[in-house]
Amino acid sequence: MTVVSNKNKDIVVSLVLDSAPLIKRVNLFNMAQKFYTIPEVIAEIRDKQAREQLENSLVDIQVKVPSEEALNAVMKFAKKTGDLATLSKTDLKVIALTWMLEKEAGNLANIRTEPIKEEEKEDDDDEGWITPDNINKYHAKHYGWDKKDKSEAKTYDVACMTADFAMQNVLLQMNLRILSVDGMIIKRLKNWVLRCHACYFSTTDMSKKFCPQCGHDTLIRTSVSIDKYGNKVYHLKKNFNYRLRGTKYSIPTYVGGQNANNIILSEDQNEYQKALKQQKFKARKEKVVDLLDPDYLNTLFTGEDSKLNSRNKGKTRKTRNDYTGDIIIGYGRRNPNERRRRRK
Repeated sequence: MTVVSNKNKDIVVSLVLDSAPLIKRVNLFNMAQKFYTIPEVIAEIRDKQAREQLENSLVDIQVKVPSEEALNAVMKFAKKTGDLATLSKTDLKVIALTWMLEKEAGNLANIRTEPIKEEEKEDDDDEGWITPDNINKYHAKHYGWDKKDKSEAKTYDVACMTADFAMQNVLLQMNLRILSVDGMIIKRLKNWVLRCHACYFSTTDMSKKFCPQCGHDTLIRTSVSIDKYGNKVYHLKKNFNYRLRGTKYSIPTYVGGQNANNIILSEDQNEYQKALKQQKFKARKEKVVDLLDPDYLNTLFTGEDSKLNSRNKGKTRKTRNDYTGDIIIGYGRRNPNERRRRRK
């Protein structure tokens, strides 16, 4: 199979595929000369349409198993970057296959074995000033003489196509190529994380309401990018002011009872755990129940559903939820201490 030269697309000789492009049925024609994957990725494709397209595909995908050397090298590197816990065995094997093919292509010297640490740049007194030494460089930059034709396609020996952010992070830091679904080499990654305003801990689990490290309700959605050297860059707002709604006043007195509407301040608080249970029960009630679902079978044996139904029958329990059904943490949009109008 030959690849048609395209000035808008980079040319890849060997392309390693994760399950994402196969499940999403990405058109792989003219993406590369050779295609590789691992047996675990093929086993993950259970969708009928994706299976049919894979069997009738115009491209020949070779199934290969990565060597122990490649797997050990990837695991060792992922442990140093802190991504080992978030990567599955399949993810590690896909990266290892990319590493092995890169080595077979004779590019082992280009693969990093240590994550690059960001070095501080020394101050240059001549920066910004036009001197006899940099006058030619200044003219070339000013008149556009130093601009190269960026539309020309480049050829790469090996690349990996995946949609997993943790995999992309490790691949970039190891200096292994990542190919997008459009056929372009990815040199910078951007994603959303939750960053704690109190202890600066960040997590990629966007469902979290409380910081996993300090336990406070101080998680803020922040964009983070990873450059070609694997360094994380957090894009923070300039002159950011943290919300101080309700912090001027004392916390309302705790009220006991089943129908109390106390504010939620921590993850292990009884009110929060009850609200989570009600949210799960409501979601389960709205969707069609799968009789073979392990979670549903557990509730049948324990009788949790019947207990919850009998307990809530004829009762309307107060819960701290907003208009979307999400649990309100802390004060929410309104201050509970503000003065209310008296009923006439």
